[in-house]
Amino acid sequence: MARSSPTDKLKLVERLRGLSEVVAVTGDGTNDAPALHESDIGFSMGIAGTEVGSPPLTVVQLLWVNLIMDTLGALALATEPPNDGLMNRPPVKRTESFITKTMWQNIISQSIYQMVVLFVFEFRRKIHSQFGLN
Repeated sequence: MARSSPTDKLKLVERLRGLSEVVAVTGDGTNDAPALHESDIGFSMGIAGTEVGSPPLTVVQLLWVNLIMDTLGALALATEPPNDGLMNRPPVKRTESFITKTMWQNIISQSIYQMVVLFVFEFRRKIHSQFGLN
């Protein structure tokens, strides 16, 4: 839809939202403002339109963020075994929870495990410092 008119982009966003789809739009900020406003996620690029103001991150900081995020994403994709069924799975509905029950179980169990390990290390450190052990 890159070369479409702003009204066509807005119509597409409205139709997709009418089907309960999550819609993300990127645009220049001026012509695409109605579609950006109507979408769930809108990114204004500021290429031909109005600028957002001074950037919160410098170019080098953005490169570091990009490097770290790409690395973590690649690790997440690399650790999951290939599965043909993933491509046949329908998209997640807007009403479904982003974090599944299994994810919550993993988050809680990892948190408990890490807290226990930290408490053990802290307890050992206090015992050693109290009795002068090194």
